[in-house]
Amino acid sequence: MWSILTLGLASLTAPTGTFQAKTTWSQDIRPIIEKKCVSCHSPGGPAPFNLTTYEEVQRRASLVRYVAILKKMPPTDAFSELGDLAQHAPLTDLDLVKIQDWVREGSLEGTKTPPLIAKPPADPEPPTEMIVAAGPTIRAEGAPYRQSFKIPLKLSASTRLVRFEVIPEEPKAVRHVLLARAGEKTAYPPAGLDPERLIGAWAPGGHAWSSPMGVGMNAGESLEAQVLCQPSGKQEPGGFKLKLWFKEMDGPAAQWLRIGIEKFMVPASDDLVYLKASTTLEEETELTAIHPEMRKYASQLSIRAKTPDGRERTLFSIFSWDPAWIGAYNFAKPVVLPKGTLISAEGVYNNSGHAFGELRTKPTDVMSGPGEGDELFWIHLQLTQP
Repeated sequence: MWSILTLGLASLTAPTGTFQAKTTWSQDIRPIIEKKCVSCHSPGGPAPFNLTTYEEVQRRASLVRYVAILKKMPPTDAFSELGDLAQHAPLTDLDLVKIQDWVREGSLEGTKTPPLIAKPPADPEPPTEMIVAAGPTIRAEGAPYRQSFKIPLKLSASTRLVRFEVIPEEPKAVRHVLLARAGEKTAYPPAGLDPERLIGAWAPGGHAWSSPMGVGMNAGESLEAQVLCQPSGKQEPGGFKLKLWFKEMDGPAAQWLRIGIEKFMVPASDDLVYLKASTTLEEETELTAIHPEMRKYASQLSIRAKTPDGRERTLFSIFSWDPAWIGAYNFAKPVVLPKGTLISAEGVYNNSGHAFGELRTKPTDVMSGPGEGDELFWIHLQLTQP
């Protein structure tokens, strides 16, 4: 009787915890890197180093942990409550916990695994035309800069461009490409681009530009590309392969709506400067892309959409504006905005002497305009009538 009671008490008071295996590369970290990192951090990708093997990631474990905590990677610098703006979703809370545990527990490998291989997204259908655009030669030294050039087409009849993709020859040097319809004058004047000719943007990690109704192109017309060039310490080719999809269709083509302020001043001050602009949509419309134009004194951008029922949501937001790394803000699916929607944009500017990329002991007032030291506040919204 006593032995039975003892066994019963022992079973009630015995520890109930179970052994928990440590976090490993093969089981826990590799799937995160494969899903959200390797498309850029692989041979031939735009990132400065590879993360395709255990050894490559383990060597940079502290850095991986640091940027994960700051949520700097993947570089989805823009956020919207109304749609997806990047190919790769941000790290989840569970991802962050796994990465922290892995580094804290010694960055264990687990079982041996083969190197990860980046898989480019499949084309929805074969492109209508593939062009090898020579592009500029990117200089070896200096800050990022922009350079424009024309791309001839062989259009024998009017049509619509409904999609394009860019494959840089040197992804680390070509950081952003804006595409426009060419003309006698450049579509990218220093005081702000021409919304009548703009088509769309490409950048690493963003969705390919596409439009349900496309942009009208005339027979004999050419394209103009503006490349954001990143010097890497040696001269690099600024060319790229350009995939184009054309379709013949009826109905209104996509149009860019520009809001902002043409003339303004950002005074030298420790106080932040807030610039605001708004518009009300006169018809129900579909929003496919957003392109902001701000320069080095900008620090944040927020765009809100208030529908006629009174509901207000974040249409677009950048918490830390970086003029040297502008994304391609193309929605994965068009965002439907009803008639009467109020769109309000607010840009935040910092002219305290600590503007992006420089430290000035005596800041001076900054004006809007075409000069290299001037500022811009233009927001371009690409809209199509459903």
